[in-house]
Amino acid sequence: STAGVNQVRASTVEGSQADFESTGEAFKVDQLASAWGMGCGLVSGAVWCWNFSGPGDPPSRNPGWGQLSRAPTLVDDTHEFIDLAVMGGAVCALDIQHTVWCARSGEQSLVLQSGLPLMRSIASSPDGFGFLSDELCGLAEADSTAWCWVYGGAGVQLPRSPAFIKLWMDPGIACGLRVDSTAACWGSGPLGDGTTGASDTAVAVSGGHRFLELALGVAVGSAGACGRTTTREIWCWGSSGSSPDVLTPIFLESNSYGVGMTDNVIASYSFGQSMNQWWWLGATKSVMRVGRGLEDLPVKGFSTNNSPSCVHLVDRQVYCWDIMWDQTSRIPTETYSPVQPVRSLP
Repeated sequence: STAGVNQVRASTVEGSQADFESTGEAFKVDQLASAWGMGCGLVSGAVWCWNFSGPGDPPSRNPGWGQLSRAPTLVDDTHEFIDLAVMGGAVCALDIQHTVWCARSGEQSLVLQSGLPLMRSIASSPDGFGFLSDELCGLAEADSTAWCWVYGGAGVQLPRSPAFIKLWMDPGIACGLRVDSTAACWGSGPLGDGTTGASDTAVAVSGGHRFLELALGVAVGSAGACGRTTTREIWCWGSSGSSPDVLTPIFLESNSYGVGMTDNVIASYSFGQSMNQWWWLGATKSVMRVGRGLEDLPVKGFSTNNSPSCVHLVDRQVYCWDIMWDQTSRIPTETYSPVQPVRSLP
């Protein structure tokens, strides 16, 4: 399971022996999505998925192969896919004809998702709590309005949806970038507009910040959002558990080349450098320990939904991990394990 030269020696009690050697190539993806212990990637238009924690097994053309496995399994190479979303043990992919195909954990193939217009992009929850919802959202090809749907159900257009250039979502909250790079959110409040109320239509995030990307995270009793601006600053808003709600964006970090969020954990990195993680506690942040093995890896970006549960390296390798809680101190310890290649399929 290790990239590079692998060697094994077999011997008999009589003293004879034989050495075997094989070179493993690291699994690399063109696009990455992850949530709730499952990751998926696009490799030359084909969908591959793997587990790095959690129950069940990923969708796979070869059922049973890869259960609770870090080894990627092929899901579909019969279409040319251009976008990818993962949520709660399911995966959806957008093909070159702009139609959406989905599969749940344990299923053998992607199925056409009906009741949607042609889509130009799709988005899903990055959170560990994403298994509570099978909802996805995406942008219509014709007018860039937001549509959302539950796995296997018909799509519904967001009322009075503005034209967005990209979406991010989590259970209970979703946000999008408008053409002027300002953000608008809907769902459970606070939504960054200075109020605490929920909204079923998109409301503008206050401050007039010009964002490059957003990241959302929902934990028990909280729902936060962060945005990375054109000046590489991170601004956050929303509910952060026991801390007071942040009704409008507050400044938290500078010189960031990427932002990710899951639950109330925020991650940031500098291009070509390793990732840093910290707790968002409302107006403050608390630094987390970065697990061994990730300190010196050149990070290119997080998953497409900006989940920091998996990172995409500059050379297209993928690293994923699971946060395991110390129930006494509430200090997370991280385990980082590289996603390794499937050399051959049965």
